[in-house]
Amino acid sequence: EVPDLNLSTVKATRTDFREGELGEALAASLAPQKVAQAIREHAADRKVLAFFPTVASCYVFAAAMEALRLRYSRANAATEMPIIALRVAPVLAPRMPT
Repeated sequence: EVPDLNLSTVKATRTDFREGELGEALAASLAPQKVAQAIREHAADRKVLAFFPTVASCYVFAAAMEALRLRYSRANAATEMPIIALRVAPVLAPRMPT
């Protein structure tokens, strides 16, 4: 649950949310941090594939992964419908010396 994610303001076309508005709503909420934390707690030892509505929202989620030192790779596909995904590696990145 993401308490500050308000999807009531995101318009829909037919039955799907509009990608740009959905991406903005996700990026402006605690969703990226919640997802990164959930991956760390429940799936750090597994491969995870996540899809995002916009490239910008993908970068926000990637930053949340980096903040928790989760390794990931990003894939973009320039097709009729963009595919934006993060693949989180099953191994946590080593801590950087401070």
